[in-house]
Amino acid sequence: MDLTLRFLYDSFNRFNAEMFSGRLPKVQIKIGSARGRIGSFSYRIKQHPITRRRTYTITGITISNAFKRTQEEYEDTLIHEMIHLAVLVDGHNEDQTSHGPFFRAEMNRINAAFGRHINVREHNAQVDEDRKTASYELIIKAVLTDGRTYLAHPAKTRFQQHCREIREWDRVVSAEFFGTREAASRSIPRCTDHIKFYAADPALVAKLESTAIRPRGSAKIK
Repeated sequence: MDLTLRFLYDSFNRFNAEMFSGRLPKVQIKIGSARGRIGSFSYRIKQHPITRRRTYTITGITISNAFKRTQEEYEDTLIHEMIHLAVLVDGHNEDQTSHGPFFRAEMNRINAAFGRHINVREHNAQVDEDRKTASYELIIKAVLTDGRTYLAHPAKTRFQQHCREIREWDRVVSAEFFGTREAASRSIPRCTDHIKFYAADPALVAKLESTAIRPRGSAKIK
């Protein structure tokens, strides 16, 4: 699903009432793009120089949209961070950094009572899995003068060369590139020398575009 702030704030208010008896304070929620973590809860600590007493200032919750995830998965991540907030609010501050006994007790209570699937191992494993599959294939989609759509599978080391060839080729009307981790992309022969296009099956084009990793800037080649 497409993650929005409205969804996150509405979900926070609903879960706060249903799962935490409304005891959690309102916090700022942000959408991030970090690939190193799927969610985070942050706060600042200030310690009195004499009494050594600590005060905590909550800075908010961030949920990453760098991962393709379902609504339930986004909800579980938000609840995961809300549990961190609850542990801090309840005064168990020493439990914050290691998913200790207070965190796990609250997690188990919520999973049992509300049928959720919050799990510390899975929370971390999603990031680990993404790191393992960080490599991707480059695909170029082009429309030629015959009006048909074609695909090319360029070698990353020759990508700039291929782009120059496309710009100079009169038969190419338009072209753009994207990345994908879809295994079906490997069915397109890789261009190891000059650019070569293959007539694209519409189903394959749709499958690759549904998993496309697009650059922050322009993906247009021509």
